[in-house]
Amino acid sequence: MKKKILPMFFLLSLAIGLCIAVSGCSALKLKAPANLRVSDDGFLSWDEVDGAAAYRVFINDGVFDTDENRLDIFWLTDSYDVYLIDVVALDAKNRIKSESSELFEYDLQDSGGWTLQYNGEGYDVAGTEDSKNVVSGKVILPSVYNDLPVTGIADEAFMLCKNLTSIIIPDSITEIGQAAFNGCTSLARAELPRRMKSLERIAFGGCKTLTELKIPKTVQYISGEMMNGCNGITTLEIEEGNEIYESQGNCIVRKADRQLVCGTKNCEIPENIASVGENAFYNMDIEKLSLPKGVESIGTAAFQYCEKLKELCLSDGLKKIGSRAFSGCAFDYVSIPMSVESIGADAFNFFHGLSVTLPKSVKKLGANAFDKYVTIYTDLKHDENYPEDWKLPETQMDFSFIYSFDSYAPAFPVKQRIITDCVFVCEDGVPYVDSFNPEHNLDSDAGNSDNPYQVPGRAGYVFGGWADGNGNVVWHTEFHIFQKVSGSDPSLSGADLSYTPKSKYILSLSGPAGEIPSGNLLYAVWTPSN
Repeated sequence: MKKKILPMFFLLSLAIGLCIAVSGCSALKLKAPANLRVSDDGFLSWDEVDGAAAYRVFINDGVFDTDENRLDIFWLTDSYDVYLIDVVALDAKNRIKSESSELFEYDLQDSGGWTLQYNGEGYDVAGTEDSKNVVSGKVILPSVYNDLPVTGIADEAFMLCKNLTSIIIPDSITEIGQAAFNGCTSLARAELPRRMKSLERIAFGGCKTLTELKIPKTVQYISGEMMNGCNGITTLEIEEGNEIYESQGNCIVRKADRQLVCGTKNCEIPENIASVGENAFYNMDIEKLSLPKGVESIGTAAFQYCEKLKELCLSDGLKKIGSRAFSGCAFDYVSIPMSVESIGADAFNFFHGLSVTLPKSVKKLGANAFDKYVTIYTDLKHDENYPEDWKLPETQMDFSFIYSFDSYAPAFPVKQRIITDCVFVCEDGVPYVDSFNPEHNLDSDAGNSDNPYQVPGRAGYVFGGWADGNGNVVWHTEFHIFQKVSGSDPSLSGADLSYTPKSKYILSLSGPAGEIPSGNLLYAVWTPSN
């Protein structure tokens, strides 16, 4: 170590002296840069020096100028070595105007925890039994081993290596296997090689610290799941010239069929896409979603476990909603467009309270398409048979129970509801409830605290209750908070306590049920939300 440090001090002192002599400066006027550090994504930074116009960075034998108080050294430190770093401040004429910083030693050592396996033509990078406990810091992969190329990263090679912060992947590597970096929660930087051909499923799944992913033009296959749960990524791009894919608004789109393959939580969904692919936004922190009119299908698990998705607007032209497409999301209501023909199994499951506007024009409804804690508003008549391919579970038909609690009432059962005889009005092909006939939908206790309903929904409006033909509100809304109750309560023996419903609006009568005019329509009261 001393053999490197002494020449470094000498060279830096000589450089500063020469610069002062050449510039004619009699004194150094600026403070020396201080507090040098290297971030997980490979940026060297230091405290800003007042009055400095630029900085000069000395790294071993290299000299680099920068206008900022930081420098990207990710590729400047591309081998395991000890890097000696020093920084000086410059004036507007690039003259050295400060003493050098304290010498910073950046020691890059191989942590181990990975190996190379012969694949018949070259080598693949693979993990070891203790990878997740050993791999740490920056990993630098070789391009050649035993005079043969290193061409791939094997499935699960670095899976769950939570202390891996960055990785240099050489251009010799063309394939990154399934789950290769899945669960690397501290991985802040991984630049993809220029000759890469494929990105397999969950290759970077759960890499929460990763902020950008730039895909080379050579890629021929991208799995929709390749970056599931990467909620830190704000830049997703594909290099121009790729024959199969293109990037738009932080989304990757397959050119041939205009399918959105994957996207980030801050993406802007392109207007010209035809479908959203399987797992495209799985476990992403999207908060609002409005699908453009050209979208005809939503793939399996496309938005599954988007637990922050509170606003959803589906558009006319949509025909198919795949299985688990929105399972585990957080919005309070969904209006199914009149164009929809099929809804897959579990498409809107695990909501713990959901209001659905469901037209009878939907031909196919998969098993458990909606959560069992749901109120469905439909234009089916009370004496019509459910369509043959509507697989409504027995729990919905028989009113299974959940429990609610607020400051005014104890825990009580909430019956599920399928509200028939609704009259819909459409806005751009998306229905909302205009009125319904209560005669075949209300019990003697309907809407009171023992039997509440989930209110209907409409984009851009707040539901204010049901009014009679004279405009008098006869059934208003109250706010109750649903929550999981203690399983130790003996009065709740046998209750389903497996879910924790979210806060929801439910309906409550303004008076005895007998005051609602029998056989007359009730009209929805809608007030603009803005």
